[in-house]
Amino acid sequence: MKTVLVVDDDQVILTTIVRFLGHYAEDLELLTAKNGQEAVEVLEQRPVDLLLTDLYMPIMDGFELLAHMVRNFSSVPIIVMSGYEVPEMGGEIGRHGALHYLEKPFDFPTLADTVTQTLARTSKGHLTGVSLLGFLQLLNFEKKSCLLTVESDGRTGRLHVREGELINADSGRLQGESAVSEILTWDDCEIDVSVPQRVERLINRPLHGVILEAARDLDESRAAEPVVESEVATVPVALDEGALGRELLLELAELLERPSLKIAGAIGVALVDVQQAEVVGYRCFQYWPDFAERALATVAAVRRRLEIDDGEQVEELMFTLEALLEIWRPLGRERRMVFYLLMNRQSGVLDSARWELVELEDRVRELLETP
Repeated sequence: MKTVLVVDDDQVILTTIVRFLGHYAEDLELLTAKNGQEAVEVLEQRPVDLLLTDLYMPIMDGFELLAHMVRNFSSVPIIVMSGYEVPEMGGEIGRHGALHYLEKPFDFPTLADTVTQTLARTSKGHLTGVSLLGFLQLLNFEKKSCLLTVESDGRTGRLHVREGELINADSGRLQGESAVSEILTWDDCEIDVSVPQRVERLINRPLHGVILEAARDLDESRAAEPVVESEVATVPVALDEGALGRELLLELAELLERPSLKIAGAIGVALVDVQQAEVVGYRCFQYWPDFAERALATVAAVRRRLEIDDGEQVEELMFTLEALLEIWRPLGRERRMVFYLLMNRQSGVLDSARWELVELEDRVRELLETP
């Protein structure tokens, strides 16, 4: 059983969320708090698998609560609820930390799907928490003014935020954007939120420009690391005719290694058993260490969509993120096995990738039907 802590100072919203999630998923234990201070007290007494919180609350608001989570519960994923519209760049939040953003008023099925997907991803052992990039984006969304003091491995940096915009920063001898670039590369950060200070404005670019450049730098530095060849999952998945043996796994690995998919701009392709929520096999064409976990993150939502549309022949489901496309294509009419394809929106050639999936489908079906 998973434990979810719901924090909101509006008793009506709090009660409604708990009631809906309780009916939606009976295997959830739901705890509540009316502000950040009450949430901290709950967290000190009980282990929590997911935090669902509002931002503007009395006594201790959501920003202070998030900073407390970074310092003390960095592996707990968080869903933030807010009344502000989410800019398109919000997709970067999910890439650099498990901080999900839901705009009020939200529909409860969307909330339930987000909760289910986040818990499913965490249960696969993918530890996630709030990143500094995600924290800065929240401040930008909410037009918040504050001073962020960031500590990591004996280093200290300060980020000055005025009405959601980053106006100054310092770290050692560095100031301005050079200090920001340094601080945003730190791992395992501790964040403290305090009242803003009067400082000279040294940063004139909008925060989203600084964040997106930092996100690209992080991705480039990650891509520069030695590439580890991805392999088919070593744990076989039970199929109707028995376990998928090693020889079939090796054949599957060879089938997934399609040069045309790489040319089309695919980051990776996976074969997923959506009923068992297991990756049967996958192949990455670019360095992407959490590809398998990402493939599993939306399995629950895909499974429910396929069940809802059971009377129709669903050929494809597509999710659009900030810079990525996620494509799900059922394998045959039984729709138990599904292809998952991750692509870069700008460099990918969608039509070519779709054609490759059609070709791949026939080959993989022949493989799985082999006695």
